[in-house]
Amino acid sequence: MARIALSAPISGPAPACLRFDRYVLDLGRGCLRSGQNDIALRPKSFEVLRMLVENAGRLLSKDEIAAAIWPDVIVTDGSLAQCVKELRRALGDDGERLIKTVSRRGYRLEAAVATEPSTVDLQAHPATKERETARAFHLHRAIAQMDWRLAGPGLLIAGVALTALLLWFKSGDDATALRPTLDPAKPVVAVLPFTNLSGDPAQDYFSDGMAEDLITDLSKVSGLFVIAGNSSFVYRNKAVNAAQIGRELGTRYIVEGSVRRSGDRVRINAELIDTSTGLQLWADRYDSELKDLFELQDDVRRKIVAALAVRLSPGEGQRFARKPTGNVEAYDLWARGREIEGHMTAKENVEARKMFLRAVAIDPQFASAYASVANTYSTEVEMGWTSTSVEEAISASLTYGHRAVALDESLPQARRSLARAYIWHRQPERALAEIEQAVLLNPNYADGHAFYALLLAYDGRARDGLSHIERAMRINPQSPFWYRHVLGVVEFTVGRYAQAAGHLKEALQRNANWQPARHMLIAAYGHLGRIDDAHWEIGETEVAGSPITLTGVRERVPYRNPADLNRLLEGLRKAGVAE
Repeated sequence: MARIALSAPISGPAPACLRFDRYVLDLGRGCLRSGQNDIALRPKSFEVLRMLVENAGRLLSKDEIAAAIWPDVIVTDGSLAQCVKELRRALGDDGERLIKTVSRRGYRLEAAVATEPSTVDLQAHPATKERETARAFHLHRAIAQMDWRLAGPGLLIAGVALTALLLWFKSGDDATALRPTLDPAKPVVAVLPFTNLSGDPAQDYFSDGMAEDLITDLSKVSGLFVIAGNSSFVYRNKAVNAAQIGRELGTRYIVEGSVRRSGDRVRINAELIDTSTGLQLWADRYDSELKDLFELQDDVRRKIVAALAVRLSPGEGQRFARKPTGNVEAYDLWARGREIEGHMTAKENVEARKMFLRAVAIDPQFASAYASVANTYSTEVEMGWTSTSVEEAISASLTYGHRAVALDESLPQARRSLARAYIWHRQPERALAEIEQAVLLNPNYADGHAFYALLLAYDGRARDGLSHIERAMRINPQSPFWYRHVLGVVEFTVGRYAQAAGHLKEALQRNANWQPARHMLIAAYGHLGRIDDAHWEIGETEVAGSPITLTGVRERVPYRNPADLNRLLEGLRKAGVAE
């Protein structure tokens, strides 16, 4: 292998803010602001507003808006009407002062628009949304702990809890207060997204897959604390220095690099940087044939571990030496499937499964690909996308999950895929046993801890799940949307409906396709007496083509305790959901 020096990372300009009336549309942060307050909008509604603001004064036809916001998707006028209704409510525009409807033609924004610099200057302004979410989470956790601890020697414990709350709020806007609480004895590492230098954006999945695999491999080392990819990948194409990343993620070390793939050859750059000094601890460039990809990956991760002076246990050494597959074509299909699966639509879920099945056809020993197939079936059940029967989808998820674990029982992702299958098969004990094994095999497995919290909530032990979702959010501070769903389920299960609604609403703002969060949000609104809000969300399920029913929810929310399920169904009935 030829080795050369590293190339520099790519940077890009920050988007602008658009000011109109008394509002600011912050394109960098992806939010609408009024003064110092953020106004919650669904992603599609935000994009409709952005289009209107960027074309202020011009009539936009319904077809033009639909083609831009829902490309390659056939939508009814109702989808756009729902977005406009939400925007008018957010803007206090009941009289059409700002958004004018031109009958049978379209919409026009009647306001002067000015451009301002973006608030997304990461060196000066850490993201307030994550700060507020983190603070709210710790507040909810402290209050939840007070609820049950006060049964004992209450005054002392209440004093401790209140002191914790006061200290938390005393941190105010200090960005360093967001740093994860980590084990100081372990080096903390974040792997940034590798830059795709192939000149073909369609190859992004390959460079992302390289970084994701490195995160997965390093997280198996008990002597390391590895930040999850959802958090480190937010720095893609951003001109941010190592010290800033260290402050924002609470990490001492970062790994960054690039990938160039051309024909049957691949070139990979990688470097390890100490964020406290900015010094490069290790760097290398590998230029090899694609068939040597797995040996190359193994060399990179071993040298990173060696540079951090971390000792591998015998078992970790064996797991490090194990390759996910010996076939590059199978690996490539699996990596492409993972990228497609992340889009979270019914069509792309099926497309991803096809990729995974082609991968296992090429390499029948590819455990990770079997686990991915199992997950696509579980996602179908959870989302109500099954084109056949729910029973057939559950059976398939069990079959592929079992195969994944049989091929590699030390693979945490395989254990989690089987846990998902078991919970839909209504075997909670087995589901809990599998997810417990997953986090024992990899204590840095953030998604494993988050799913463990969800299973505990479904098992009637929501408070026990708090420590797991808290750990997941420490490992993954920029956590994915479904962590907010987990928090919402935990809060709903203990009867804290207002807090549950906040988390579930945020999950939907980040992924409007995630119907399980919408179903529980409707129930929370029902218990809170927010019937108009509940009816709005019911309408959203109809627009999405999967109207909510009590029967459907019974099938897809696997509460073990009948009282928990009845509480959910009662909230839905109050909201007006039919059988």
